[in-house]
Amino acid sequence: MRDFLPEGYLELYEALDLVGRAMFGDRWLGVRSYNSNYDKTVESMPSNVKEAQRRAEEDYSPCRDATEKLRRILYGKMPGHRNAVRATLLASTGKMIPIKADVWGADDALKIFRTSRIKYNSGNSDFVPLSTREAAGIIEGRIIISRRDLESRLGLAGKPPRRRAAPQQEAAAQALGDLCGEPSNWPGASMQLLKRVNRWLEERKLGSVSMATLKRATSRK
Repeated sequence: MRDFLPEGYLELYEALDLVGRAMFGDRWLGVRSYNSNYDKTVESMPSNVKEAQRRAEEDYSPCRDATEKLRRILYGKMPGHRNAVRATLLASTGKMIPIKADVWGADDALKIFRTSRIKYNSGNSDFVPLSTREAAGIIEGRIIISRRDLESRLGLAGKPPRRRAAPQQEAAAQALGDLCGEPSNWPGASMQLLKRVNRWLEERKLGSVSMATLKRATSRK
């Protein structure tokens, strides 16, 4: 059962998916897929850990770029964190606590994007490790963001939601992007291209796609 979420708000990973889709369109696979694929790729080549790590980092780059963009959106522009989208801590008690924008500039801020629950020190307005013992001012909860505010910041307000492509079509689009570059450079679907795409997918343990799926992917360029 999903944790309670106030109407009109997004979990941090959902906000990251919104940013990713705005940046990469149908090539965006989703935060959970990127995290899962990263782990699978790292574990896929025990005899060549360095190469596995290189491939994992390369495939993960869209998620890393989207994370950096969302981080900058939450931090805003200096001086004064202008135009920052405000993040909120939904505490385990149900209380909503505004998060100061400057925390997103901290060295360890990226760790926040890798977990659903965090602990927050209301005394110094900073995040603390989940292992921190209960103490006065230490509050556990989840980061949530206003969907309307984020969509407005991304220029998506008032636009109908794009129909999300099927997972394998998105995987094919990611392969095409890696193999052929920008969508404008993608060739038409062919048996040769299908073999290249499926080889790319199989190396990353993402399965395979049919010719029909490849045609749909190339037609959206």
